[in-house]
Amino acid sequence: MKYIVAVSGGIDSMSLLHMLHTRSSHDLVVAHVDHAVRPDSTQDEDLVRETAADYGLDYVTTRLEKSSDNSEDRLRTERYAWLEKIRQDYEADALVTAHHADDIVETLVLNLVRGTGWRGAASLRSTETIVRPLLEVPKAEIVRYAIENNLRWREDSTNEDMRFTRNYIRHGIVGRLSNQEKKSLRLIIADQHRLREEIEHEAEIYARRLKSNMGYPRYDIIMLPDSVALEILRCIIGQSLESEQLRRLLHFIKTGRQGTLMQVGNGVRALLSAQYVML
Repeated sequence: MKYIVAVSGGIDSMSLLHMLHTRSSHDLVVAHVDHAVRPDSTQDEDLVRETAADYGLDYVTTRLEKSSDNSEDRLRTERYAWLEKIRQDYEADALVTAHHADDIVETLVLNLVRGTGWRGAASLRSTETIVRPLLEVPKAEIVRYAIENNLRWREDSTNEDMRFTRNYIRHGIVGRLSNQEKKSLRLIIADQHRLREEIEHEAEIYARRLKSNMGYPRYDIIMLPDSVALEILRCIIGQSLESEQLRRLLHFIKTGRQGTLMQVGNGVRALLSAQYVML
């Protein structure tokens, strides 16, 4: 099998790369993204490139365009878009990232702060095309592994910048939790993940029952609790819409007039008749 390994040069991804190189027989391609945010980021690229060469692995890199918007969301979106392109170019089975157990807790707190609720809290997981083998490994074990194996890594100075929400959560909240408290939170997230799968399964069944040649019956959607109706709409449309866009769509279905058309976003349109909504 062939995997694209996302390596930033930090301790987590350098440890992951070493583990995969020494413990597996898979075909590996090392991929590095320079976010062009720090003046010394080229040194990260140097380290990753040299390590890939030492391991005899294919290496590919890109540098993101500089922008006034250096938000974590933009950088993440562009990073994953490029990594997915590389995965397809190399016809690789999946992308491998170094997210670990502490990241799960950070993501839980971050998404709760953002108000994305249970769906956001359960979002960090492996999928068919993104494998995260370290999700059950605490950060402390990764640090220990790197030291014991004399690995080289780079420290990202922006990780200490408290202006970034994730950094504040990492150092100000998660960093103060005991190992047992972190473990308890990870168990809660695992339960949420199972609940999410069950809800999505039931939503798919209900959405198929509602569908007709005329569209989806407005009355049936309106009579559902909002939380359930939003899940049904998410299932019908897919993952292309944000929560706020789905809420606006539900409001339109409830209150819109016959014959009106709504541009929901991301190419999604909703057309109302007296009794149905076409999506």
